[in-house]
Amino acid sequence: VNEALIPAGDEPKVRACRETVDVVKSLEALVLPEFKLAFCYIPKVACTQFKDLFNHVNGLNTSVGFGKDGDYLASAWTNLGIKKKDITRENGWRFATFTRDPALRYLSTFGDVCPLGNPQDLDLPSMSGHQWSCCGPMFDAGRAEEGPWQDDQYRITAFKTRVKLDVKAGRVHSDQHWASQTQVLEQCGWELFKPDNLDYWGVLSGDVNMQVKDMLKTVGHRDDVAVDRFFPKEGVAGHTGYLKGEPPDFINDVETLEGIVQL
Repeated sequence: VNEALIPAGDEPKVRACRETVDVVKSLEALVLPEFKLAFCYIPKVACTQFKDLFNHVNGLNTSVGFGKDGDYLASAWTNLGIKKKDITRENGWRFATFTRDPALRYLSTFGDVCPLGNPQDLDLPSMSGHQWSCCGPMFDAGRAEEGPWQDDQYRITAFKTRVKLDVKAGRVHSDQHWASQTQVLEQCGWELFKPDNLDYWGVLSGDVNMQVKDMLKTVGHRDDVAVDRFFPKEGVAGHTGYLKGEPPDFINDVETLEGIVQL
């Protein structure tokens, strides 16, 4: 554990990340003005796929996939000339979000923002610009499977070390990848996106393709071609992290699971 990241004993068990530019306060809900749907997108919950879907439905000429940061908010209410005060249920708006198992989201964040390696080797040109969100020790994504440490065990150990660090230092609250899902919903507007006010609450598990279609049905819209493109019935679209193995390989003991739950 990197003691340099541990706050003094009297400080709250949360910490900022001075390096990050992906701050929570920059997030906004995405909207489909024609259909009056407001959607609070949560980083590491298929956010790239949702921004692509919303930009497509809104007819915006934006990049597809993990690309330009500005495109993630191209369909945000401020960028489409919508005033937040006008987005109300009384004005006919509906509200939705998708969430994810917190442990799986935490693991996904680590695998996405904490690999250290040549961006070309990682087959993701902009990866070097994503590493500032790690907010802690990084792991060598290009580590060869040789020597006393096999690649998979090295990454598992690196992940568990990160959990121990965060348990001791507190959750990184300023970066949108590490922030809790509740914190993101609060940023979008808690009164609009709290669970008991949602018209649709999807979960990144099971048949996500059908869930997205059902969400659009709540506002009378159907675009199966677009949904099938960004949320395929088979497989997973979009970029993935650089952790080999399955979640049970990483979260395989009580200490690690309890640590994530504590966070």
